[in-house]
Formats: sequence, structure tokens, C-alpha cells
Amino acid sequence: MNDTPIQILIVDDSAIFRNLWSIVFKPHSNLKVVGVAENGQVALEKIKNLRPQLVLLDIEMPIMDGFATLEAIKRDYPEIKVIIASSLSLPSSEAAIKCLTMGASDYVTKPTQAEIDSVGKILIDKILNLFKKKEIKQIQLSNHKIEMKHLQIIAIGSSTGGPNALLEVLRNLSPEITAPIMITQHMPPLFTKSLADKIGKDTKRKTQEGKTGLILEKNCIYIAPGDFHMGVSLLNGSYVITTNQKPPENFCRPAVDPMFRSISDIFGANALAIILTGMGQDGLEGCKILKAKGAPILAQDQESSVVWGMPGAIVQAQLANQVLNIKQIAPKILEIYKKYP
Repeated sequence: MNDTPIQILIVDDSAIFRNLWSIVFKPHSNLKVVGVAENGQVALEKIKNLRPQLVLLDIEMPIMDGFATLEAIKRDYPEIKVIIASSLSLPSSEAAIKCLTMGASDYVTKPTQAEIDSVGKILIDKILNLFKKKEIKQIQLSNHKIEMKHLQIIAIGSSTGGPNALLEVLRNLSPEITAPIMITQHMPPLFTKSLADKIGKDTKRKTQEGKTGLILEKNCIYIAPGDFHMGVSLLNGSYVITTNQKPPENFCRPAVDPMFRSISDIFGANALAIILTGMGQDGLEGCKILKAKGAPILAQDQESSVVWGMPGAIVQAQLANQVLNIKQIAPKILEIYKKYP
């Protein structure tokens, strides 16, 4: 990121929110609102001339809604990043998940007046992370021996850009892979339910939010529910999901680290851990524990990540057995499975 401010176009049919977001950005010299638009049609006309680097996009708008606008932006201006502004309701969360899988980089929930400072800070952090200068790091990987006997469980951690990355992996996962899959994606309540529904529909695998007492089943995917950490325990000879509301870790709940610690305790070297695109370094401490048990760890590469925070932390700590483009991860899982069925 250089000294030139990030150019932002705000698209929302509410004049209140157009003004509110403008106020949020105003104190920041590295962010500049270059225009506002009340619907997608107006936005696309303004994009032709303004060429913003980021569009903050509402979903429900007259004349041309967020879906059609996002589709047009990604088709005609793929270099422009889009953040969705969504209300925290089930229909809105379903719409936001659809946008994230269509190519939006991230989302933010629309704040109340009391929430504007905290939500504004979150939004600004998201934008700055999206525009961090990519300096492809050449890191020599250590030669970690895989001590797996059987692939008993797959555990995936993800954040910014995660929904799209998760679908890329899970849609292309071989039907030969029957191990249960546990996923922690940084998201609030309702959003995780919508994500589970979307993954289940697209992959044809039974997918649900994790809930304490659920028995892990083959061919099933479990998503950590918003505002709950998720793990696994052994109860009466069965592996069962556990959830709790212990304090956030890495500023997140759900967080990846608690899931990885739990899986390490139960499955040890027979777990496969995968870290996908995301801000911060959630998953790092959990990967250290899994690595000590001999579990293999895969990390998404920098080039295909929206934000190379979480996977980058794993790679720089020399914990990744392999660093892969997102399109290579599903085939690699199959390769591991064939070696350790």
C-alpha cells in the first residue's frame, strides 16, 4: 500500500447510510470517498469515470440490486474489491454469503447508531488488510515427516475470503474422502447457518452448524456456529461435537485455535489441518500443537489468498507441510487419503 489514499465508492439506497459510511472514512487520510450512488445502475456509471479501488455495496436496492451490481463489477472490473454491507438477519446473511461466493472480498454488518464506532473500526481494518501490498515471500519449507496412520478427520480454519475458498475446496473434494470435516470460519450468528446451508447445497454433503452432543459422522461437514467455539470429545466410544462460549481467542469466537487443540487431543497425527485465507494469525498456536503430534498441515498460498494473514503465519513459522494454490488443495487431500486411508 502506497501513500495514495484508497479510492472508495459507497453504494446504498439509504441516504443515512451513505452519509454514515462517509463520516466513518473521513478522519482517515489513507481512505478517500470518491463518490456515492443510490443503486447499482448509478454505481456502474460512476465506476466508468471514477475507477474506485473499493466498492462498499448494499444488497437490497431498487432498480439494480447488489447481486446484479457485484456480477457486473466482477465481470467488467475484476481488479475492484467489493465489501458487502449487510443487515444482521437471516435473509440478509443468506444474501451476504451468496455475494461472498460470487467474488466479494468481505462483508460488514450495518451498525446501529451505538455500534458505529466499533463497526467502523472493523470495516477500516478489513479495508487496510485487503490493500496491504503483496510481497510474495520465498520461504524455504522444513521437511516435516508425516506420521499419520489413517485420515480420521479434516479440520479447516478460514476468515477473510474464506467462503469462496471453502467452496473451491469442498466442491472439488473426491467422493472417496469420507472423513468428517470440521470448519471454523470467522463469522457471526446467522451467517454461519447460511454458510452451512450454502456448502451443503453445493457439495451435496450433509452440512450443519456444530452443536454439543452431535456425533461426528462420515461424509458430514460441521461449521462452528457464530459466537461459539467448536471442538470434539470422545464420549461412550463416539466422537461428539462440543461447543462453548469461553472467551474469544485472537479476538474471535469462533476461533480456529480451540478447534485445533481439541482435535489434536482426540485424533493426534490422524488429523489433517488446513489453513485458508484470512486476517490475523488464528490457528497458529493450534497448528504448533498439531505439528508436535505429527499431523500434516496444508496452507493456502499467498497468490490465491484474499488476505495472507492466517496461512502466512503458518508458513513463516515453518509449520506447513505444503503451501498450495487453492485449486490444488482438494487434489492434495485425495493424495493424502490414498496414502493414509
